[in-house]
Amino acid sequence: MLTVALALSGWAGLFAGTFTLARANAGAVGPADPVIVRDGVPVGVADTRAGAVAAAAEYASFVQRTSVLDVRRFTRLVALAYQPAARERVLALVGEARAGDPPLQGIHLLSAVAAARLDRYTTGAAAVSLWLEATYWSTAIVPTQTWALEQLSLRWAHGQWVIVAQTLAQPPVPAWATVHAANDTAAAFDRSLAGMAGASYGGLLG
Repeated sequence: MLTVALALSGWAGLFAGTFTLARANAGAVGPADPVIVRDGVPVGVADTRAGAVAAAAEYASFVQRTSVLDVRRFTRLVALAYQPAARERVLALVGEARAGDPPLQGIHLLSAVAAARLDRYTTGAAAVSLWLEATYWSTAIVPTQTWALEQLSLRWAHGQWVIVAQTLAQPPVPAWATVHAANDTAAAFDRSLAGMAGASYGGLLG
């Protein structure tokens, strides 16, 4: 279920360095807003170490939130934030995965970047690894959590970061927390998380 939200893969990648929780060890800080919203989707606009991490986190989280539940915005992200040579393949992969999912009416989904690591940076190119979490639920689906470990390779083009490669690896998954009473039900999630949205990472390193 919802595998497409974490299913973009097919390119080789590098993994090196050390993860840090909440804030990435990314060195120099770029503009106050390293990620801006353009036509309703995030775009990374700071060619700095911090800007690359912010762009990667925003792109990956946006893919999780929209690839299944908001196809129009996801398609717009692909048009703006993926290199031209990758766009057709990405849309095809997501379309195939989406076709295998059951109807998704009434589903709620929240995603977060739990940790980020800058693997490589030179002016105009970067690689960022991300540990991602997504939780989804509905009246027909018990609240379910998924984790992903992925690396985005980025290239600076026309004043913004674009994705040139995206690689998934087997993620570490934490043990389930102790649940009190009925806090693991869809009703509890609806009640407690009403009005909440996924975090924005443009200011994470500011």
